[in-house]
Amino acid sequence: MKLFFVLTSFFLSFSCLAWGQSNWLNDFEFGLSVAQKSGRFALVDFWATWCGPCKAMDREVWNTPEAAAFSQHFVPIKIDVDQERGLATTYGVQAIPLVLIMDYTGKVLYSERGYSGRQTLLKILESIPADVSEYYSKLALIEKESPPEQLRDVGLALQMISARTTSGQLRNSLLNQGDVYLKKARKSAETDEFETEIALWLILSDVHRNRASKVVKEIAEISAKGLTPRNEAISYWVLSEAYRSLKDDENHTKYARLLSEHPSAAELPRTNP
Repeated sequence: MKLFFVLTSFFLSFSCLAWGQSNWLNDFEFGLSVAQKSGRFALVDFWATWCGPCKAMDREVWNTPEAAAFSQHFVPIKIDVDQERGLATTYGVQAIPLVLIMDYTGKVLYSERGYSGRQTLLKILESIPADVSEYYSKLALIEKESPPEQLRDVGLALQMISARTTSGQLRNSLLNQGDVYLKKARKSAETDEFETEIALWLILSDVHRNRASKVVKEIAEISAKGLTPRNEAISYWVLSEAYRSLKDDENHTKYARLLSEHPSAAELPRTNP
């Protein structure tokens, strides 16, 4: 454990100084362990020495000051598909370059296939949140037969990360992955109250997808059936965020205030707006 800490600390310190081929890790499992310990996503670049677009990506993106500025947002791992054929098969690599953003379990949260240009990739790098430790703390509790509350919490952690990204592509991919956990939680819900709660959180995902205009109507339809105090508080959260997205300051402030004053607000599994 002490040796791992020393190696991890060295890697994190060295990556602050420069960026280039020498900064990439080539051991996939070790890279994921560094990601877990540092509370960051892993960025995995599948490439080959003969790949022209891969070389262009190295030259125009990875070996630039702009990439160096974002290098603390993730743990970089380069995988030569000719040397790691098994790993390439596991991740369904059919063409390169292929850039994957993963969590520490190796679950793919975003994929960028091919090289579509410098600006596109730099936008993704800039958008990767530098700290995903809260998501990791929730994910570590997940087992094969997890209670729906734990599945919900992982889904909400991904949803919260998505709200911090500036790339629409990365945001939507994280939301889609978060929705998978939320829908699993809804499928195993044991009460109508919990099923309604998950429906509200899924509606919040639509707010983050810039679909806030339809959210107000959906909340009204759910509220008409009656809400428990906890779900009423969640509905205020969703409406507050929806009106924020719609740039309706009056209603955003109204529902943010209603939420802050609601007796069930402290029970919510995430920070209030």
